[in-house]
Amino acid sequence: MCEDEAAHARAQSICERVATQFWDEIEFKFSWWTFTSLAYSANAAEAAQAAASAEMVFFAVQSRGDLPARVKSWIEMWVNARADRGGALICLATDERPLEAEGSLKQLYLRQIAHRAEMDFLSDISENFAPTIPESPEWFADRAAAVGPVMDGILRQTGSPPPSVLL
Repeated sequence: MCEDEAAHARAQSICERVATQFWDEIEFKFSWWTFTSLAYSANAAEAAQAAASAEMVFFAVQSRGDLPARVKSWIEMWVNARADRGGALICLATDERPLEAEGSLKQLYLRQIAHRAEMDFLSDISENFAPTIPESPEWFADRAAAVGPVMDGILRQTGSPPPSVLL
């Protein structure tokens, strides 16, 4: 899935290099789709079917901003149809601008989708800017390790609890 023509060119170049390197070991079949092509329901359905059965799904995107609603709707079309296929979801940034915290919205969303689809997630966008996925195992571990002001007050108290608290 390519955000624009620049993204398509970068993704195609990378895929050609991978195919050339592993052509004798792996059979490759590529299908190319752009964000704008999903505006047509026939294209969206065909692209969803291809993604649902693919070993790898590439997203070549600008690093900044969020995915359009149309693309997120398309992703929902295929993510639940994968049925324990495994595979990998790959996010390639197509711009050279430095990534800021807001720029990780696409990466965060795609990482969540990979998790839901039980796919590996690979990205060339820096992980340093992506927040922890809400309600992931890492999120719960970070939350459990955090000591807030209420818990800190409880932990700092010494002595026995007041008599009204004793059972």
